Amino acid sequence: MDYRIALVYSSTQGQTKKIAERIGGRLEEAGCSVEWINAGELQHQLDLSVYDGVIVGSAIYAGRITRPIYRFVRHQLDGLRRLPTALFSVGMLAALESDQEETTTDHIVSDFLDEMKWEPTMVESFAGAIPFTEYGFFRRWLMKWMVRRRTGEKIDASRDYEYTDWEQVDSFADRYLSRVREMAGSGKEAR
Repeated sequence: MDYRIALVYSSTQGQTKKIAERIGGRLEEAGCSVEWINAGELQHQLDLSVYDGVIVGSAIYAGRITRPIYRFVRHQLDGLRRLPTALFSVGMLAALESDQEETTTDHIVSDFLDEMKWEPTMVESFAGAIPFTEYGFFRRWLMKWMVRRRTGEKIDASRDYEYTDWEQVDSFADRYLSRVREMAGSGKEAR
């Protein structure tokens, strides 16, 4: 069966978009029809009833989920509750935090979901990237300081770093599609 999936994202530096494209590509390879939607460019409410599932992806920037994703979820909450949904977040905290039980990223995502009163079928956090070559002096210095403070490592700010685990991204896409198939086969509504 050809499932139609909306992949709504908001990217601040491009890594969330890159991850959304990877997830969408993986779903298309599996026979899905994917519609990529940049939440920051969305001018109207979507009719989510035409989709079999929705994946929402947001950068974590300045300790928050992006505003376009806040708006999208707030306006689409009823429709999101009827479908298999997934939320993925992307940020450097996911790469810099140790494998503690509760991380700052977990708290940011949990606070967002609590505020929205949304329970996606799946939630995942991915490590992002640090595009030093695109930063001005102050931001480059700040990011270098943050990395050193959290990891104790010196970092070369003259080059870019990508921390995304692409196998984790592929696994997320595969697990999501399995959930869509399972829910479609059982006739269940999302929680």
